[in-house]
Amino acid sequence: YEVVPEMYRTFCVFNARLLQRVLTHYRIRSELMPCQIWLSRPDDSIVLGFLDSKPEPGGGWDGHVACRVGDYFIDASVYHFHEAAGVAFPDSLLVQRFNRPSQILGQYNISGSDRLWWHQPPDGVDSTPPQENEADLNLYAGQLIEHLNAMLASSRKLVHS
Repeated sequence: YEVVPEMYRTFCVFNARLLQRVLTHYRIRSELMPCQIWLSRPDDSIVLGFLDSKPEPGGGWDGHVACRVGDYFIDASVYHFHEAAGVAFPDSLLVQRFNRPSQILGQYNISGSDRLWWHQPPDGVDSTPPQENEADLNLYAGQLIEHLNAMLASSRKLVHS
């Protein structure tokens, strides 16, 4: 969130679509991966995405989505758990996707006892992520690409020095 405003930390659809645009710029094939995400702890669990089978009209999408790249996915909206459980997370996570057919897409160990689990969306839900504001996506994708290009150029100078 050096480039993208922090207000987007919990906008999973926006972040996944933004990542997809940036990856496409670098000719990296990706896709949106709708999912349900669980924070599992010994004393409780917190679940995000696809909790209300019939969301209120105009109330927004009830799902969660990450950006899949081959055998991995990037979830740039785990900040939800910081707010819901007071757990500190990085701004985004790169997670290896399970390579077997399963309801579980992947998991990330937070500590010896706390884990994040990404699951397939429940049966019968609309798992199609909504569209986002194209102008904002284009603006921040362009700024993020410029930022990444500058970082790449700087690292190349260090290697060749």
